Amino acid sequence: MFIVVGTMTKIYGILGLAFILFSKRKLHLLWGILFWSIVFFCLPMIYTSPEYVLSQYRDWLEVLIYKNNLNTFCYYTNISLLGMVRKISQVTTYSDLWLIIPGILLFIAPYFRINQYESKSFRLLYLSSVLLFMILFSTGTEGCGYISAMVAVGIWFVNTPTRKKTPVLNITLLIFCIVLTSLSASGIFPKYVRVNYVSPYALKALPCVFIWLKIVWEQLTQNFVTALPASLTETGKRSRIDIVLPCYNPYEGWEQQLIEKHKELEAMLDGYDIRFIVVNDGSKRGFTEEAVFRLTNNLPSTIIVDNKTNQGKGAAVRDGIAYSDSELALYTDYDFPYKIESVCQVIKYLEAGYDVVVANRNHTYYSQLSTRRKLASHASRFLNFMLLGLTHTDTQGGLKGFNRKGKAFLASTRIKQFLFDTEFIYKASLDDTTFIKEVPVDLRSEVMLPDMKKGVFVNELKNLLMICWKG
Repeated sequence: MFIVVGTMTKIYGILGLAFILFSKRKLHLLWGILFWSIVFFCLPMIYTSPEYVLSQYRDWLEVLIYKNNLNTFCYYTNISLLGMVRKISQVTTYSDLWLIIPGILLFIAPYFRINQYESKSFRLLYLSSVLLFMILFSTGTEGCGYISAMVAVGIWFVNTPTRKKTPVLNITLLIFCIVLTSLSASGIFPKYVRVNYVSPYALKALPCVFIWLKIVWEQLTQNFVTALPASLTETGKRSRIDIVLPCYNPYEGWEQQLIEKHKELEAMLDGYDIRFIVVNDGSKRGFTEEAVFRLTNNLPSTIIVDNKTNQGKGAAVRDGIAYSDSELALYTDYDFPYKIESVCQVIKYLEAGYDVVVANRNHTYYSQLSTRRKLASHASRFLNFMLLGLTHTDTQGGLKGFNRKGKAFLASTRIKQFLFDTEFIYKASLDDTTFIKEVPVDLRSEVMLPDMKKGVFVNELKNLLMICWKG
């Protein structure tokens, strides 16, 4: 009904038909369109006459043709691909069909990729394509019409499958669009450029042209359908799990807590042999011989990696992973800041076949942070999405699980400090065959999270830029 109402109100509504092929009830939709078309076509005849209604539609068609001719070189309309080419070339003799027909062919080409229909991202990119198509290939496009174009750009940017493959190009196109398409009509844009170039030549359309072409390219070449991971065999499930625990200046009694956590884990993970790999990262206090003796005496399988110099958490975790030979492994802080149930959830998804499982912190974690650290955490997630194109943006949770494939990505990281987490997830996300899963985790109520020094934030920002540059 809304497609019919939109079409009869303004011709753009007809583009709603672009989504018929995605409908699971195509015949119902087609019959509904036919029914409501007849209803709304005949409805005015109740208080007028059939002749009058038909004459109005004929007049409407004539007005559309007349307006199309008026819009050709109009300053305030035809701000489209058609208008941009026409106004730059100043040629009046060619037909717009030379641009419209190739545009239609490009627009419908992705429909032939039927195996991608089930993907929500593929369908959302078609929504972006539709919104941009009606702006770029209409001589009646005005500046206000770009509200829908900017919505389309936003939908594309969030759903593009090239988020990890071409992040720099995507961000460049987004910024280009914001500056030239959105801000060019505002007072903050240079008036001279707007008056002498942007408006006379309809350059407002240029960024949207590039983005629309990229959307079509993505629809034609990218795989939107994600396969499900294969779960481990029963033999694989009943094996050892290594838990790497980096440790720096631990508090008194840390070893007793590890003994208790080990008991909890074995009770909840029946059939698994839990082995701790404790890595001392050059502690100046707390990591005493007595504490280590009590730990290894109660848990003989525990591996102690005693580094005499402090290198950073990333280096400590990699040192621990070097001693791991299990099928499944994970790392977390030595004080087990998250509930044991959350740790078990990570292992559950590793059993399901995921290569990397990432902790996703909820309100129980953020409620314990200082304002400065909370802002830094949210800023980190924003930058992970914008600069690295990560969909799993909460990379600093401190709890991650992985199988042998995921372990190889972790071992290849180079950052020694906290941002090794981000580098790990970024490297894993670059491989399209790697299955990554986010798991909500709960912070233990008795855990108090300290604030970080300002120097740490500056150093980690440098590390983030290094990841962007070197990968």
